[in-house]
Amino acid sequence: MAVSAQPTATRAPTPPEREPDSRTHERVEEAFETGAGERPTSPLVRYTVAAACGACMLAASGALESVLHGFVFSLPVAGVALVVYTLGPGPSVLFSAVVAYGFWRYFQAPFQSHQEVARLAAFSVASLSITLSVGLLQRAQLRIRQEKSRVERAERELRHSNALLLETDRHKDQFLAMLSHELRNPLSPIRNALALIDRSPPGSAEAVRARAIVNRQVIHLTRMVDDLLDVTRISRGRIRLQRSRVDLAEVLRRTVEDHRSLFASRNIAVEVHLGEVPSWLEADPTRLSQVIGNLLQNAAKFTDPGGHVRVALERRAGAAVVRVRDDGAGIAPAMLGRVFEPFTQADDTLHRSRGGLGLGLALVKGLVELHGGEVEVHSEGAGRGTELSVQLPLAPEAPALRMETPVPVASVPPLRVLVIEDNVDAAETLRELLLMWGHEVEVALDGGTGLERTRLLRPDVVLCDIGLPVMDGYEVARAIRSDPSLASTFLVAVTGYALPEDQRRAAEAGFGRHLAKPVALETIEALLASVPRLGRA
Repeated sequence: MAVSAQPTATRAPTPPEREPDSRTHERVEEAFETGAGERPTSPLVRYTVAAACGACMLAASGALESVLHGFVFSLPVAGVALVVYTLGPGPSVLFSAVVAYGFWRYFQAPFQSHQEVARLAAFSVASLSITLSVGLLQRAQLRIRQEKSRVERAERELRHSNALLLETDRHKDQFLAMLSHELRNPLSPIRNALALIDRSPPGSAEAVRARAIVNRQVIHLTRMVDDLLDVTRISRGRIRLQRSRVDLAEVLRRTVEDHRSLFASRNIAVEVHLGEVPSWLEADPTRLSQVIGNLLQNAAKFTDPGGHVRVALERRAGAAVVRVRDDGAGIAPAMLGRVFEPFTQADDTLHRSRGGLGLGLALVKGLVELHGGEVEVHSEGAGRGTELSVQLPLAPEAPALRMETPVPVASVPPLRVLVIEDNVDAAETLRELLLMWGHEVEVALDGGTGLERTRLLRPDVVLCDIGLPVMDGYEVARAIRSDPSLASTFLVAVTGYALPEDQRRAAEAGFGRHLAKPVALETIEALLASVPRLGRA
């Protein structure tokens, strides 16, 4: 099963931290003390070497005094330049002091003339000048090297950032092209099916097949949009799990049954091993079913007709493990580490015969980790099948079985329903369905008109969009809730704004329910059936 490998989310590079100015200043000062700043020798060794060099210079000058005559200080001056360059300014000062003291103490004391005093003073001034000049030069060189290094580092970071931006832009263009392709794909059969319905007698086999095609493609589009939204919510930490005690075996059994028609349509055999003992979890059953469904859809997508898929549930060391194994396309070793990353396709060629946005396994990983579990993938290579395993922590103990009486949806008393929706097609199709169910229905195409008709008609239920002209849905709900005469009107938000924050805002505005578009007809029917028992509050 060559899974849809999800892309690496590109991150901007984190620039290396710059050293504080005080630390940089200390390094420069240290370099001034150590010359070029590249010597690891300890200060004690350097100063000892400088003193020894001074003593050697005295001995050499004494031996050559008869040759140098009045230029006896020329040799120590050259020594000062050499010492300051090799050992640093500090040792150079010590070297000069040793030489000057030696000349004063052993060679020229007592001074015979002012010229000797002048020569010694000139040596001292010259040595200090050389030390200071070379030290400042080395300090300037160090600053230049540091600045050059900083500029080179900035250039490298800039080139790296530019490369990342180009790669990100390439991924964006690739993803938009893929998204456009995947969204257009269902539109073609929907358009063809609608044309077929227009040209076929009502109730004919062709019309029935065409309606089934439209239904399948709408479900496919809805799933793609939901996947995109869920990936965004997971990446932003905005998914909230509705945990309850659930039997993983039962969730697995139901989800496999829901997907049997998918496997049958592709001539894929499914083998299920659930065991006899319940596997109780503290989990969100809806999200759990989504995880298992994505694993099954992934297996079906990448297994050829005549293939085989094995689903197994195991218990080990306080955890339940779900394994989905197929004998399909497999995964290349280079892709194994990337299959759970969002927004990257393993197959990025134009034909992309498997289709899909490649978000399924990214969602699996995100939802499993929210439950405190782990997900792993194993494949021996392309063409050798794939096994995906999900491990989830078991609950401490199983609850007592509780039988719940299902809520009948069959007999729904007629209700006065007001639909507030600015999309004319959506409003009219919903109105026709509600009329077919026996309800009295009115439609308003903006928030202001909707509020007026609510006050005039006093409906039992208001199905209200949020993004409305004139007044948005929140304003409409607050206005209705502020009117005591409309206290029994039940408000339902029917909107494309489906984040937890949107649900919270809807509840605060006064909506009793929040339904995310597109809404399954069964959900609306069940909701209307429950309104009388809710007392229309």
